[in-house]
Amino acid sequence: LKTVIENQYFFEISNLATRVRAMLQAAIYSKSLKLPEAVAATPPVTLMQVDTAKMEDLSYSAHTLWDGIFQVCGYSFLLVRYLGMAGLAGLALLLACLPLTAWLQVKLSTLNKRALKA
Repeated sequence: LKTVIENQYFFEISNLATRVRAMLQAAIYSKSLKLPEAVAATPPVTLMQVDTAKMEDLSYSAHTLWDGIFQVCGYSFLLVRYLGMAGLAGLALLLACLPLTAWLQVKLSTLNKRALKA
């Protein structure tokens, strides 16, 4: 049942994201036609492709922001319920590793920025 509901949700979200992208591209294009060339700092094609793609991606990932919290809490509850103290130990280890994961993510982000500059 969960799979059917999520597939329907993502189908509707992809339709919505496509419509939002098309409307934003149309709005940017119509406004760019009204501007003189000297005023436009960035080419309208760049705005139409890059910025609208970011808005489209946001609509896909917005679901994960709120749904992920519920899934982690629900699965953690089930883990502790079925495994007892071993489940609690696993959750404690997971929470203890969060600072290390955050530090590694910062380092990877820094290395990625350096590689993109080179």
